[in-house]
Amino acid sequence: SQRAKLDTILDTRNARYDDLMAPMRPRLDSVSVLARQQIRDLLTPEQRTVYDQMQREREAARAKEKKQ
Repeated sequence: SQRAKLDTILDTRNARYDDLMAPMRPRLDSVSVLARQQIRDLLTPEQRTVYDQMQREREAARAKEKKQ
């Protein structure tokens, strides 16, 4: 019973958070994209390979987390 109530509270909070963030998401995403590109520009080709793999793993983890 507690678990169901907690899930409802968290789901409501998450929905409200998403509603608040939706208008800002494109601007936040553009800041992240620019920073990642600037970081890549600093790296050697070998480092870029590792960095790109790290980014793919991070994106996969986020996608997995959203599905749960």
